Amino acid sequence: MQTTLPAGDGIRWPEGRQIAVLLTFDFDADRLQSAYFRQEDLPFADRSRGLYGPDEGLPRILSMLSRQNVPATFFVPGVICRRCPEQVRAIAAAGHEIAAHGDAHDSHGALLSLEEARLDMERAEASIAAITGKKPVGCRLPGGYQQSHTVDLLLERGYRYSSAVNPAKCCDWAYCYQRQGKKQPLVEFSTDPMLEDLPYYFFTFVPPHHKASYNNAVVREIWQDEFDGRRQEGDKFLCLKLHPALIGRASRCKMLEELIVYMKENGAWFASCETAADYVIAQNGLTGEGDAP
Repeated sequence: MQTTLPAGDGIRWPEGRQIAVLLTFDFDADRLQSAYFRQEDLPFADRSRGLYGPDEGLPRILSMLSRQNVPATFFVPGVICRRCPEQVRAIAAAGHEIAAHGDAHDSHGALLSLEEARLDMERAEASIAAITGKKPVGCRLPGGYQQSHTVDLLLERGYRYSSAVNPAKCCDWAYCYQRQGKKQPLVEFSTDPMLEDLPYYFFTFVPPHHKASYNNAVVREIWQDEFDGRRQEGDKFLCLKLHPALIGRASRCKMLEELIVYMKENGAWFASCETAADYVIAQNGLTGEGDAP
């Protein structure tokens, strides 16, 4: 009987669960719109929709997560830590993980040089630590994109996981990065637009126009079908990439809660990205004994 398996085909999640579910929220407020439009001077209507996140969406989401007693990871830009410290404190006080999401969350985040990216990470880490008292262990760059130097920089700075849209290897199972043929204690939890709320719910009248407003039942069907498919394979994870300003609307949050209930009843192990990364690292024999957290 196998007891400790590498990440990938054959990994066994804690408690005999069939799939790991990572609920992640990019708490960008109106920086989401700023990056989309590539400008700071936003139309009032679009800035207002972004600010729905800290004002209305976030409290509703935190209440829902508390009812369901499930952990989540919030990726928070440094600028939002400085602008919305009370909301970020509320996330931490509820027991959820706060991870790095760049500092300014601007449209140029994918074009930074190595030194610029290092300074950006330092600023973001300091802003998070000022609220939580500790440095973040995970990172999702703005837009979810990686550069050629991203992985080396994350290893240099002691991160334990990344969550990207375009990682070196995009797949449905969690893996540790390798350097010179040797596995490193850095896990990738890749994401995909199919499992993000933005393609279904982001709306603006301003060019470039984006007027998506999907029926909640359709979005749930897409996410639930993907969950079921990966669960049946038995060695995968599912990472939802959400935004409080979008999924935090009342009807959408209700849909998400119903989906969470379904996943709880059907073999899901819910974990923060930090907890899941530590488990995968241990399963790869890079630290500890691989015991379930």
